[in-house]
Amino acid sequence: MAKLHVEIDGYVALEFGRQEVERGDISEASIVIKDLYSSKEKSLKYQGKLNLKFDGYNEDSREIYEIPEIVQWLQKLDRLQIPWFWLVNTSSGSQNLLILLSCILIRRD
Repeated sequence: MAKLHVEIDGYVALEFGRQEVERGDISEASIVIKDLYSSKEKSLKYQGKLNLKFDGYNEDSREIYEIPEIVQWLQKLDRLQIPWFWLVNTSSGSQNLLILLSCILIRRD
């Protein structure tokens, strides 16, 4: 259920569903994300434009990096060697990259 939404100023929001996350299913997400850098033109178009959103967790008071299933899901997705630093929105005020890295780098024992 990974959905790509065009936002203001060429930014895109990639929205993932709770069921997708809880199943650990990264298949659709990986296809959509890989398409963002599948050609030189797309890669340049989406450089620094990606925002990640998780549908179904809106009422959850925890931070994204505090939700184990999201952390595990993002870590699984990261194993595909996605160029996060290239794609994720790093504009002033955006915390997307910080949140993503917090999830990917967390070690759960």
